Amino acid sequence: MLCPNCGKEISDKSIYCNKCGVKINNDEITSIMNEDIEDPTIISNSEKIKIKKVIIGLIVLVVICCAGFGGYKYVQAKEFNNLVKTANQKLNAGNCDEAIQLYNKALTYRSDSNVQKELAEAQKYKQYQSIYNQGLKLMNNKKYSEAIQKFSSIDQSAVQIYNNAQSKISQCKKNAINDDIQNTDNAIENGDYDTANKYIDDILKIDANSSDAKRLKAKIVQAQGKSKAKENVKEQQQAINSSIIIKYSIDERGYVMDTNYPNGSSIQLKVGQEINLIGNVSSKSSQRVLFDGSIMKSLSSTVIKTTTVGGGDINIIPNSYDWDKAYKYHIVVSN
Repeated sequence: MLCPNCGKEISDKSIYCNKCGVKINNDEITSIMNEDIEDPTIISNSEKIKIKKVIIGLIVLVVICCAGFGGYKYVQAKEFNNLVKTANQKLNAGNCDEAIQLYNKALTYRSDSNVQKELAEAQKYKQYQSIYNQGLKLMNNKKYSEAIQKFSSIDQSAVQIYNNAQSKISQCKKNAINDDIQNTDNAIENGDYDTANKYIDDILKIDANSSDAKRLKAKIVQAQGKSKAKENVKEQQQAINSSIIIKYSIDERGYVMDTNYPNGSSIQLKVGQEINLIGNVSSKSSQRVLFDGSIMKSLSSTVIKTTTVGGGDINIIPNSYDWDKAYKYHIVVSN
C-alpha cells in the first residue's frame, strides 16, 4: 500500500511510514482504497465524449468513402458515355479505325452488349470500306466489270458505304457503256463487224434495253450494206480496168490462123469493160471486125467498150467477106 502522507510504497502491516515516520491508520487507508474502486458499469462523462467522437469519426469516414466511391462510379459512367458517343460520331463519319479504338476503350470501363454490337458493326464497316476502296481502284483503272462486282458485294447494313457503292455501280455502268459505244464505232469504222457485235453484246449485258445497242446494230447493218456496195463497185472497177484481150493473126489469104480464144467462145464481161483486139495481120491481107453496136461501142479501130447489160457478137472476118473463114465470139455483158 501507499503512505497517505508521502505516497511511498509500504507494507500493508506497517504502523509507521519508513520514509516520513507518520503513523499509518489502516482503517483510513481501507476507506480511501474503497473510494478509489469505481463501479465498472458507470461510464464517466469524458469517456462518453470520447466514444461519441469516435462514432462521429467513423460515420464521417463511411460517408467520405461512399461519396468517393460514388464519385468514382459517376466519373467512370461519364467517361464511358463520352467514349461511346465519340465512337459513334467517328463511325458515322466513316473513320472506322478510331471508332474501333474508342469502343474497345469504353469496354475497359464496363462490359456492355450494345457497345459490343457497335464494335462488331464497326469492324464489319471497316471490311466493307476496304472492299469499297478496292472497287474505286478498279474503277480508276477502267476495269468496270470487276469494280461492279466489288461494289455489289457491300451489304445494305453499311448504309453510307452501300449508298456510295450503288452510286459507283451506276457510274461504272455508264462509263463501260460509253467505252463500248466508242469501241463499237471504231470497229465499224474499220469494217470489223464481228468485234463491233461483241462490244454491243457487252452493252446488252449491262443494259438489256439499251437504245444505244439497238442504234449500233442498225449502224452495223447500214455499214455492211455500204461495204458490200463499195465492194461491188470495186469489183466492177477491177473488171473494167482489166480489159479482155483477143489476140489473133491473119495470113496472106486473110484467114484467121491463130487466136487466144477458140472460135465460137463465149466471153463474160462487165458493163464498162473493154475488149482489146490485137491482130497480127499480113501486109498482103486485111480483115474486118464486126460487132453488136447495141451493147458495145468502138473507142478506136482496136478497142471496143461494153455499154450495157446484154448479149452480142464480135466477128473477125477476112476482107473478102468469106464468112466461112470468119471467127465469131459471143459476148455476155452483166453488172
